[in-house]
Amino acid sequence: MIRLSLRQLTEWTLAGALFLAFVTPLTLTVVRHLPQTAELSPWLDHMWIGEPHLIGVTDPNPDVRLTWRSLANGEFQKRKAIRFNENFAGRELFIRFTGELWYRLFHDTANVSQTIVFGQHDILFGTGYLQEYFLQRASKSAFEPWVKDLRRLQDFCRSIGMGFVIVITPSKATIYPEDAPPAWQRRYVSSPRAYDLLKVLFRENGIAFVDGVDLIKQEKLKGPPVPLFPKGGVHWNSRAAFITANAIHARFAEQNKPIRPIELDHRDIAYEPAGDECDLQRILNLARPWRYPVERFTLKRHAPPWTGGVNMAVVGGSFAWALTRDFSMCGQYSNINCFFYYKMYKTREVDGFSRIVRKPTEDVDFGREIFSADCLLLELNETSAIAPEHFLSAFLKDALAHLPDPAAPRQPFRPD
Repeated sequence: MIRLSLRQLTEWTLAGALFLAFVTPLTLTVVRHLPQTAELSPWLDHMWIGEPHLIGVTDPNPDVRLTWRSLANGEFQKRKAIRFNENFAGRELFIRFTGELWYRLFHDTANVSQTIVFGQHDILFGTGYLQEYFLQRASKSAFEPWVKDLRRLQDFCRSIGMGFVIVITPSKATIYPEDAPPAWQRRYVSSPRAYDLLKVLFRENGIAFVDGVDLIKQEKLKGPPVPLFPKGGVHWNSRAAFITANAIHARFAEQNKPIRPIELDHRDIAYEPAGDECDLQRILNLARPWRYPVERFTLKRHAPPWTGGVNMAVVGGSFAWALTRDFSMCGQYSNINCFFYYKMYKTREVDGFSRIVRKPTEDVDFGREIFSADCLLLELNETSAIAPEHFLSAFLKDALAHLPDPAAPRQPFRPD
């Protein structure tokens, strides 16, 4: 009988663990691709050792054809090695359990390249939003050129009877700075932020705007049932978007547009976040999903006016998603054109659902897609406002370069 010392037993155990860690993924990868084992695919996927379901951990790598040249310069072998590393069986399991272990031990992300940080009570923040709120500052003169363009566009829209509103949307760092990591809080720069300077410029130039930042700050003081920015998300919740959407409607109504307030049907508190409510948490690719309270609004749906209703054009970023969803669900619009980040893609919003029309947006038909609308809404998150040039300033330049003849008849609205 062979007797093993504690040292030998430890060595054999570690060697066996390493052997399994390296050989098992290779074996399962071969099994996955055998046609005779197709019935095992659901089980493999369920166990995170099959088709990966990870978010944000793989850069797209185009395949390389096998040719004498690609074989000689090593490009074919390199691409195949990358493809294997990204798709070997068990990769998702390793990533998720590593991320979970790192979170449990250190309350931090396992991937140093991620731009996500844990704040107080494990509330997640995007570092870009923290940088803008606590550190980045700019001069008022940096924003004046595009604000002047904004006023020119507003004047033209009003001259042809279009409604015009720009909304400044808030960031999580602005609404809940007390939940940010203490190290960030200690670095706060007290000089005016871009948001503060932008509001002054809007007022000086007579811009019709909605201050979504102040609206949500005031709502926070009322003590909402759950945070207005979910724990694991970067975007605002249903209540915050609903309040801002109604403020936008009020501004359009002031401009004699046939728009009435959006009505709430009912609200629910759920403990299984989804979509925007956990967009940051999903990027962490943890082993266990988080549970925390989120509030969801259901709006009263009126019969959609497919003909004869109001047409709207929207140019904005990701915070416009919830706004356009509310607008399309309320039943007051025939069509809503949405240009996300102006050039990224165009959608048509109908009955609370979004359908991509073009991706990327490519050339915009300003006469039919923008200036034939009854209302034009521009959305800018306060974090983007820090830059003198952004997607909205680019849109303003192009729009002013394609102003239609105000004396000519309005062209029919083009939703697709």
